[in-house]
Amino acid sequence: MQAACDAARDGGYVRGSNRTASQASGQASARALVRRELVRALGDAALLPWRIARSIVGARAARAELVACLATPAQLVAPPPAHWPVDRPLRVLVSCAEVSGEVHAANLVAALRDLARAHGAPEPRFAGLGGPRLAAAGVECWHDTVSRAQMGFSAVLRSLSRYLRLLEDVVERSDEFEPDVVVAVDSPALHVPLFSMLRARGRRTVHFVAPQHWAWATWRARRWARCTGLGLAILPFEPAWFARRGARVVLVGHPQLDAIATLDAARVEATAQMRGGDDTLVVLCGSRHSVVARHATWMADLALEAARERGWRVVVAHERAEVADELRQLLAAPLAAGRLEVRSGDLHGLLSRARAALTVSGTITIDLLARAVPSVVVYRVAGRVEANLARALVHAPHIAGPNLLATLPVMPEHAFAGEPPRTAILADLRRALEDEDWRAECKRRMAAARERLGGAGAITRAAGWVAAVGCRTNSSP
Repeated sequence: MQAACDAARDGGYVRGSNRTASQASGQASARALVRRELVRALGDAALLPWRIARSIVGARAARAELVACLATPAQLVAPPPAHWPVDRPLRVLVSCAEVSGEVHAANLVAALRDLARAHGAPEPRFAGLGGPRLAAAGVECWHDTVSRAQMGFSAVLRSLSRYLRLLEDVVERSDEFEPDVVVAVDSPALHVPLFSMLRARGRRTVHFVAPQHWAWATWRARRWARCTGLGLAILPFEPAWFARRGARVVLVGHPQLDAIATLDAARVEATAQMRGGDDTLVVLCGSRHSVVARHATWMADLALEAARERGWRVVVAHERAEVADELRQLLAAPLAAGRLEVRSGDLHGLLSRARAALTVSGTITIDLLARAVPSVVVYRVAGRVEANLARALVHAPHIAGPNLLATLPVMPEHAFAGEPPRTAILADLRRALEDEDWRAECKRRMAAARERLGGAGAITRAAGWVAAVGCRTNSSP
């Protein structure tokens, strides 16, 4: 806790010494900083075989350490008071690179505005990286990093030159913007090198949604700790794990619970009474184009097979209309045959009435946990290279967040490359749909796992920590 307060006090860097820090580094240009990061990345690539070998040798100890941390009690940490400037707006550089991260970033922007208003301070000024949602929230978006998000090693390599130009431009723009604090949301592949370069400019850095370095390739955590003034964790075991790597991390809770808390209480009560008789199997195929394309067809096929015997309804759903349109194209044949539906819009309402779900791993599993929907989790990696690396580097005992919280597979899960294990997935789906004893035990364990998330309020707590870092009065380095 004291270390976290120290991080809030200095954020790792001092605004008042920005120019001094830049001069001490020889006034390195943005291009020189990008080249330094590229050289660092090449060095990391050269060390990868040695790190993989070391990871394999130490796999048992790494997993034992993580399992011990998984049992850590949740300890939400309230932010210290922030001394808001009254003579000028607080300047916040905010960055995200994925749809789920953009939602949290937009909510964080709104919460910071509310805090400034409550303290009688001018409305903060926001600029940085994001997508349409962040721009609509009033952020001056220098680049759209959400619509063009990439995953997988080959995708990153194909977009490397664009990525390097983006980093250079952000550093140059930040020199003009002079942010009081830089807050990144998730996406460490973008934000670790960005933080490293902005550190050379003397910026204070906060990372909301601490990266899941505990899951695989754990050596990455130490570099993240060096680049990040303060990490804001959403899972209860993360602060303890990161503390062992020298990182300053506090638990603020899971932001998805904030969204869930906004549901109409009357509707929640009504749908809770309806849930037992509902006949819907919901299929959730992800948000990113590459993930949807890799999962939608076979997931829908398995759901239809599992539902056929008892006549359960199959609904393939996504909150965003553009993703639902993509799903309709991929699933044109079963749609035309009237075998399933594709829906967009009120995903929260649909999940609150679902009997069971077949879902890819990700944030959506927290929604399913919150509503105690018996679920089967799947994830098909992009190719054999990724699958082999995962086997060598992954130390987490589960891929789904609810299973990590519960420390056991509350949601049956299947991660694989190539063809899906149809028989095993079908068996789990039929159990989630039809085995009432299993469903009751599943819901009981889900309720216990949800208790560890600490309830709503994560966005407000995160905004308080960002303000505490950004609003510090700097009198010494």
